Amino acid sequence: MSRTQRELKALRQQQREEAAARQRSRDRRNLLIIGGVLGAAALGILVVALYLNNQAQVASANHLKFQTVSGTIGTQVPDEGPATHIDPSTTATYKFYPATSGPHYAQPVAPVPWRTVSTLVEGQYLHNLEHGGIAILYNCPSGTDDRVIESRVAPGGAITMFAIVATSGKQFRVTEGDRIVVDRVPANVGQAVRLESVLMVGGDQKPMVGTPFVDGAAVEATVVSHRSGDKIIVFKFEARKRKRRKIGHRQQLSELRIGAIRAPDAGGDTARRTRKPAGTKSEATTEG
Repeated sequence: MSRTQRELKALRQQQREEAAARQRSRDRRNLLIIGGVLGAAALGILVVALYLNNQAQVASANHLKFQTVSGTIGTQVPDEGPATHIDPSTTATYKFYPATSGPHYAQPVAPVPWRTVSTLVEGQYLHNLEHGGIAILYNCPSGTDDRVIESRVAPGGAITMFAIVATSGKQFRVTEGDRIVVDRVPANVGQAVRLESVLMVGGDQKPMVGTPFVDGAAVEATVVSHRSGDKIIVFKFEARKRKRRKIGHRQQLSELRIGAIRAPDAGGDTARRTRKPAGTKSEATTEG
């Protein structure tokens, strides 16, 4: 082997060793970078866990502690005998007023529908109590609006009527006062429209489901405004002709404010209970 070949071989060996050293250096650097990233991620997770744990402890400390009340709340009224059903044409008498137990009317006079706000006699709401209801009795002062009294004794209010209507290829669950945006309707701003494609009506009574629509049900609405929707860009490209075309479109829309929800049995009016003038009133309700 000539001297030149030996020198070339030594040079190549040196280059291979230098390349291997550089590769080992890169591997160590990458390992340090990966370790640093994993360490930072672990530290971040630890900080977040400690913060969430501290927030949970603060929230738990701010919770009101449940305290068992000893003794009897309110006035305990003695039981007035078996809960027998009597004829609605008779008038029951009770030892204690307002009555909390004893004989009461049978169907169809009692029990009254849940969340009834009306002038009731003892024989009616006692039947609701028998089925686990709660009766709230109150005597409206002269001239006091029933709605004011009801807001005091039942802050949650009555169960809201709702309907599911189909329009513009969509389904909307609406209640009175809601606003929805639909395709342009042929009515001016301020005019009333009637949506009759009602799929379902519900509220304080048993929900009514249509097949597909509920016969006789409708949702009345008022046109609030007309406007154009967001611009949609449509691109068309013909490869053979190397021709492209861009088309813009804005859907014409109407905003509606939902008014009365007409149920089939509402008799042309919303399915709300009519409140009678002042007197001894009661509200029968139950959970669930």
